[in-house]
Amino acid sequence: VNTVLPVISGTARDGQTLSASNGTWTGTPTITYAYQWRRCDSLGASCSDIAGATSSSYVAAPADVNGTLRVVVTASNAAPGSVSATSAASAIVLPAPPFNTVLPVISGTARDGQTLSVSTGTWTGTPVIGFGYQWRRCDALGSNCIDIAGATGATYVATSADVNGTLRAVVTATNAAPGSVSVTAAATGVVQPAPPVNTVLPVISGTLRDGQVLSASTGTWTGTPTISYTYQWRRCDAAGANCADVVGATSVTYTAVAGDVGSTFRVVVTASNAAPGSVSATSAASGVVQPAPPVNTALPAISGTAQ
Repeated sequence: VNTVLPVISGTARDGQTLSASNGTWTGTPTITYAYQWRRCDSLGASCSDIAGATSSSYVAAPADVNGTLRVVVTASNAAPGSVSATSAASAIVLPAPPFNTVLPVISGTARDGQTLSVSTGTWTGTPVIGFGYQWRRCDALGSNCIDIAGATGATYVATSADVNGTLRAVVTATNAAPGSVSVTAAATGVVQPAPPVNTVLPVISGTLRDGQVLSASTGTWTGTPTISYTYQWRRCDAAGANCADVVGATSVTYTAVAGDVGSTFRVVVTASNAAPGSVSATSAASGVVQPAPPVNTALPAISGTAQ
């Protein structure tokens, strides 16, 4: 005969262990007890048995959140039959806030123009957990970090402003529990500059004639600023082949000479920046250099005695 109902003790929160007392009973010893935990609505009504929850303790699960729990204790002894008593409802089961167990990790190549990704890390807490991101620009030691405006996705494309520093990412987890929890990934390696990459070849412009000035464009390049350029003009045959460097022709412009007539030109533009090494791109061949027509620089003169 039950004289004091069973009581549930412990914190009513997802992931927490609740315990049931037997309550107080009279009757001929020895009395044995069995347990059945029940999931109820927030008012302690509309209860249903929780499959497998037949111990004196129970770990609250996500399915219990926003409801309550009861436990039915069934007492048996040598007398025929058994008697059950049901506890009062627990407090409403609260969600478990997010808790980080493995930090987020940044993957990808730390180089200007490359895409980096950050994992969420590993978390416990009541599903569904949502995640927010904030990328931060730090010094070479991973300190003195500041938020990067607009960099709030799971991926981030490094920019020239990041070069020679490092990056971190803050991952913020939220669920139905009040508040949110943030953790920060370890810093990347130092962000390297992107080497120059030519996307449009240099072009030679000007009149292809002995004595005329030809000019070379740099072409179009990507890469971490500032990119600097050097030039080398090359004299080729009429088909644009069998080229050789023109000694001393290392400026953005070149003045054609008589020895160039019948030949073509190419120009090699070499780009360099803070990245190791340099990259060269060669223009298409120019047209054939034409001879300069005669140009009078002093008028003819008549000599002798006009008689």
